[in-house]
Amino acid sequence: MSSNCKFDDTAVAVFLIIRWSFHRAAPLIFGPLFNWALYGVLCVQIYVYSYNFPLDGRSIKFLAYFVFLLETAQTALTGADVYYWFVAKFGNVSHLENSHFAPIDIPIITAVISFIVQGYFCYRIWVLSRQSSWICWIIAVAAVTQSAAATWASVQSLALGGEYMVTKTAVYLWSIPSALADILIAIAMTLLVRHHIIGSVIVSFETLLNS
Repeated sequence: MSSNCKFDDTAVAVFLIIRWSFHRAAPLIFGPLFNWALYGVLCVQIYVYSYNFPLDGRSIKFLAYFVFLLETAQTALTGADVYYWFVAKFGNVSHLENSHFAPIDIPIITAVISFIVQGYFCYRIWVLSRQSSWICWIIAVAAVTQSAAATWASVQSLALGGEYMVTKTAVYLWSIPSALADILIAIAMTLLVRHHIIGSVIVSFETLLNS
């Protein structure tokens, strides 16, 4: 009877360990996989950009290539994280608690890239429509807030020794303003491009009628 109880306890313990390992390991695997896939898309995008827009200004080219270099560094660091978690320390589930390079390649680099991209689109919206300055101000504040919160989350993670040991306040202040800025940028650019296309069609139609 006692041997059955010991067997049941062992089975439960093994099940809990497997469940805990899968719960912690799955994001650490699928996150870098998605990141690597999107990095391949980015490589195609940077090639298309360099081929189709050779006359862009130096500042715009610098921002595009600088963001690409940051993404390359982030992809390399996430690869090093995956190697550390699942190859170098294979079978040692306690190392899943060690964030390794994650506090740098996730919040810090992501915050810098987001701030650059959101700031650039904020400037483009302001140039295209001075009447949309209030949207630009909201986007700018959201970009600064998410960058500061991401830096705060990185400092917390480095200080506490694990990427999961971050306060919810830092996560909310990082993710919500970032999503808000992206949504406002998407809506504003869509409306401005739509307005430009409609205006171009009207001008072309009037030119055709007057010809």
